[in-house]
Amino acid sequence: FLKKYLGYSSLDDFRASYRFECASAHLIATIPGNHGGRHTVAHCGSSNSTDDVVPVEERTFLYGPQRVADIFARQARSTRSWLPREALSKHDRLKLQTTSFGANWTRESLSEVIQLYMAEDDGNCNGNNNDLLNRADILWPSRAFMESCSGIADFSPVKWWQKEQDIENGLEADRDEICHGHFAFLSSQTFNSIDPEVISRMVQYTLSNPPQIGHYSPHIKSFCRVSSRGLTTNTLRRDKDGNDHDDFSSSKSLEFPWFMLTSACLSHGAQGQTVPDRAPDSDEMSYGNFELGLLFCSRIQGDQETDRVYVWDPNLSSRGNNDNDKDSCVNRIHFPSPFDLTQSMFYERYPEEERDFMCDPFFSILRKCDRSIGNMRITPAGKKWARFQESRTACSLGCKLER
Repeated sequence: FLKKYLGYSSLDDFRASYRFECASAHLIATIPGNHGGRHTVAHCGSSNSTDDVVPVEERTFLYGPQRVADIFARQARSTRSWLPREALSKHDRLKLQTTSFGANWTRESLSEVIQLYMAEDDGNCNGNNNDLLNRADILWPSRAFMESCSGIADFSPVKWWQKEQDIENGLEADRDEICHGHFAFLSSQTFNSIDPEVISRMVQYTLSNPPQIGHYSPHIKSFCRVSSRGLTTNTLRRDKDGNDHDDFSSSKSLEFPWFMLTSACLSHGAQGQTVPDRAPDSDEMSYGNFELGLLFCSRIQGDQETDRVYVWDPNLSSRGNNDNDKDSCVNRIHFPSPFDLTQSMFYERYPEEERDFMCDPFFSILRKCDRSIGNMRITPAGKKWARFQESRTACSLGCKLER
């Protein structure tokens, strides 16, 4: 690859061409296996003291959310932290934009992953799960969004409206519906296996305004922490009564303590899960996938050469501060997120007991055996299939009674 596409004769030639020690981003890798976190292993970068250097042969690496937690924790708690502690808030939000939604997520398992990404934990999920879930949004495209996408060869969307018409005519499709030519994967079977409290965190994937790319199916995964404070002003957003809040809908400029582009989907194999029967003081996690991501971290240390804040602000040039910010000591860098960071929920947030979806999420596979049961019954399409199934059952029972 290096020879064919990049023109380097060897890995050493490639390594010598760049100063990787000065990089402004971090690699976040994942490999299969059981791996400890920052509290139970001696790892690269775990000590800043030359008097307590861990031998190379005894070092190990951290992976996935465990590595993100370690990087951000060390940057926030070191003697020369990258960000002022007061710049971070419990009102910050975690955005999980995925293109593959794995099965069997529970509120406990997702809470542990959220806890790691927010870097406020001790490696164990001892906090309030509902509080953690309420800080996260899972971005997922709707059926309507995917059907309106362009630029995908051989895209054949599931024509559910035809099936709904079939239902009204008293007909039933006897086969599974499979959608090809896209990059988003969620089946009705998987949807039914997920804890309703996790599903309640789903928000609609929509294009950013102004759009940063064309109207395409999402492909790469993007995870980020959105600050509820201004990282440079430490001003917490407040409502009209002066209360702290986490409503980002009116923000024209949003700031990210960190933003990660990754291949890791939202599955236990990619994000990790608690190792069965691990000790109470253990932070060991089990991974099943090979993944790789790139983590960009904001940095404010009073150094004009290295200080930077990643933001969503289309008015900024790709080089950073615009003409109005020439006197700013912190370089503000526009991160061209393709998706809107002020998404709409799939359901009305209130009242809490009503979680019916207002529109259908996109399903890559819609199986006839589970399209009208479980969580599918909160979707508009699932409701229609359920009504048809109930009417069909009632009709069949009436015929038997007549006989």
